[in-house]
Amino acid sequence: MYTSTFLSALLLASTQAVAEPQHIELKGKISGAQHQSYVAVPFDVPAGTQHIEVSFDYDNSHRTVIDLGLEDPQRFRGWSGGSKKQFSLSELAATPSYLAGPIIAGEWKLILGVPNIRSTSESSYHATITLHSTIPDTQQVIADKRGWYRGDLHAHSGQSDGWCQSKRAQKVACPTEQGLSRAERLQLDFIAFTEHNSRAGFADVARLQPFYDNLLMLPGREITTFYGHANVLGESGFIDFRMTDNDFTAIQKQINNQAITIINHPNLPSGEQCMGCGWQADANYNAVQAIEVANSSTLAKAGGKGLATTLWHQLLDQGYRLSATAGSDNHNPHELFQKWEAITVIEADNLSAEALYRGIRDGRAFIDLQNQGASYLNFNATQGEQQVAMGGVLEYHPQQPLTLMLATDIEGSYWKVITSNATYEIPYTDIPHQLPAGIDSAWLRVELYSEAAEPLLVSSPIYLHSL
Repeated sequence: MYTSTFLSALLLASTQAVAEPQHIELKGKISGAQHQSYVAVPFDVPAGTQHIEVSFDYDNSHRTVIDLGLEDPQRFRGWSGGSKKQFSLSELAATPSYLAGPIIAGEWKLILGVPNIRSTSESSYHATITLHSTIPDTQQVIADKRGWYRGDLHAHSGQSDGWCQSKRAQKVACPTEQGLSRAERLQLDFIAFTEHNSRAGFADVARLQPFYDNLLMLPGREITTFYGHANVLGESGFIDFRMTDNDFTAIQKQINNQAITIINHPNLPSGEQCMGCGWQADANYNAVQAIEVANSSTLAKAGGKGLATTLWHQLLDQGYRLSATAGSDNHNPHELFQKWEAITVIEADNLSAEALYRGIRDGRAFIDLQNQGASYLNFNATQGEQQVAMGGVLEYHPQQPLTLMLATDIEGSYWKVITSNATYEIPYTDIPHQLPAGIDSAWLRVELYSEAAEPLLVSSPIYLHSL
């Protein structure tokens, strides 16, 4: 079957009840008289089916061989011969040997090819057909341990406008494999392919994930409108992006409540200079989980300047909880951004789509702006008996001082502690550090700087609930 990692990443969550899968058992016998013939075994697929799984087995004693294929009411959907006992297919993806496409209601046929059965033999077979009204939420884990995982949440391939040079140095739509090679060079744990308004890349993810079993691939989209861009991860349904005013909520209503939405490069200009690149939309920010604070393409062009903090701070001041993330926004995987290769680092229960998305929601994410290999950031605030970590909420007494604990595994010169109306500089080694009483802010976050005054790390906030 195509990978359960891919299926989990799609996560077609809904507030409505999802029908239980329907199981169809197909049992029969192949006799010696059917040697070198094809047997069609019909079954009915009801309307509303989105995903079909087939599991097949047979008695192969006496050197009996039964091959396998599938036909829908309109066309032949694939032939795996004797190479697979299980396969699956949906509109977006299918096991190799089979065609993705609409699941048409009507009579389908499991095709049994019999290249060999002895004249006196008889072989029993058993197929289980499982019909789903949604893509099932199965969970495959690439690394089964809690830790900090490093990756790119914004990359493009030739399935939208990603390009690279061909073997003959021609500009061509770049294969997804080239983006995966780039991720391997950067030693990433995960990469999200976020094609502009297109699900075409989902099939690539499904096809390639079994081979790249040490690198989690997240199928996503960059919803690209005249009023701004936003990445959506964890939604496989069509999203109609064709908004002609700045009401992004119409798009948000199409996104399931388990998905992740990240506003991309909100600080870029819009208009003829960069059509729709800056964020000018009105949105339900309770349904937004993160801001792309660091865009590698932008940082590389600006020499490390241009962190997108303005909108982020405005929304934090309004009480929204938004994590900091980064994305390469790479359109040519043969290109590296050298110094300013910003990486999102997420603490998660394991390396799976669901766990990474939960880490973003929980604020357990920071940015390694220069890809220096930071593998953790411990950012804690203590007051009295309370201690909260990055992403948490501190019941804050304004009349009392606040103590910060900071630790990471890369060297820096000093920390900046940033609130809505003040910034404090702390020497790198002056930890723990006590901040004065009276912080008038609903949040605080930190950045680590080098001796050359270049930013190295950007944290997500700790939130302050003043009492």
